Amino acid sequence: MLADNNKLKAIVEADDSQTTVALAAAFEVSTKTILVHLRQISKVKKLEKWVPHELNERQREIRVETCFALLNRHTNEGTFNRIVTCDEKCILFDNRKRSASWLDPGSVPKQCPKRKMTLRK
Repeated sequence: MLADNNKLKAIVEADDSQTTVALAAAFEVSTKTILVHLRQISKVKKLEKWVPHELNERQREIRVETCFALLNRHTNEGTFNRIVTCDEKCILFDNRKRSASWLDPGSVPKQCPKRKMTLRK
């Protein structure tokens, strides 16, 4: 068993993004033992919070102009004029994972921006 919860707490507070496997290797115990002791020192695992990208003024203007153009196009043209068919399939692909941190139950997780979605065939 892990002898000192204070030592574990100091290590986790120094770097809260460590995995239970890394902590178990450092203390030479099983991951279940680490999880029990993390629960004893009241640490919970929280994922980073997604936040939107910060846009500069020009990017905001372009988005507003695009929205107005799409709204005008929708009201002025018929829906069937814009249907396109093809024989290939495109998939939106984003494989980014949020990192997790060991935090106190009431604390707020870190924020990370969402990456742009790209087309991949």
